[in-house]
Amino acid sequence: MRGIFGLLFTTLALGHVVPYGLDADNTPALLERQVQPVRLTSVKVAPIRTSEYPFASGECDNGQVVKLQAAIIEARELLSTAGDLLKNKGSQFTDTYEEWFGPDKTPCFTCSKVSESIRKHNFEAPHRDLGLPFERIGQTLSPNQLDPRALTFTCWPIGEDHCQARFIAGTINPGLHPGSGLDFAGTLIGLCPRFFDSPDLQTVIQQFQGSNQHQTENSAGLTLVHEMQHVLATTGTKRNCTDVIVGNAVAYDTERCRGLSNEDKIKNAQNMAFFALDVRANQGRG
Repeated sequence: MRGIFGLLFTTLALGHVVPYGLDADNTPALLERQVQPVRLTSVKVAPIRTSEYPFASGECDNGQVVKLQAAIIEARELLSTAGDLLKNKGSQFTDTYEEWFGPDKTPCFTCSKVSESIRKHNFEAPHRDLGLPFERIGQTLSPNQLDPRALTFTCWPIGEDHCQARFIAGTINPGLHPGSGLDFAGTLIGLCPRFFDSPDLQTVIQQFQGSNQHQTENSAGLTLVHEMQHVLATTGTKRNCTDVIVGNAVAYDTERCRGLSNEDKIKNAQNMAFFALDVRANQGRG
């Protein structure tokens, strides 16, 4: 596990939010056995313990659960606002859309299948799934005990492998992951301590609107918007997003996200997050 995990870290140059088990070109490429996604029915928070401790092992305290719930509310508001914009006829020709997703080559004004697919799978579906019934589980679970129909959160300590690599959060989709030999029965999103130290949304909006926009951070809710783009059970395989690598770094800041090819823009998770942030920060820009 350490060898492959270390290689992944080196390749991604310590990118901020990078899920283990995904690569820039093919979402399930690093899965030895991908599990067919199923429709989620709940959101859970649970202690996780793996045989490769501290990898993917964690537990949330009461304060962290409260902050997570607030982040979920914020994420759903961002997703809803972005999805609502994409319902408008011709939204694929707006400045906001073209900045983060590239020009839409659809020949007619009202028939963009690309923007419709992004709306349904990258904004409406995450909004739906984050709003599912919320449950806190007291029992410590191993990866193969995860509920296939639940989106499960746990809180990783600073010593966990992802957090040691300065991740904010990480998504692990169901399947058998190479190197670790761990079989995840359901979807796990791990939250590192940095997630709980994230700036609030208003601060992030001020950063985004300022002269040093490339230094814009993620609020906790915006991180969840990003992470939900990696959840296969939510987006489906065709619209599942990755963290596109540019040179030796992940396309995570505004400059790299803007500089991606049009093809990469619509599959990079942070472009989805920046679109949602832009819609929220500059309402009326179009």
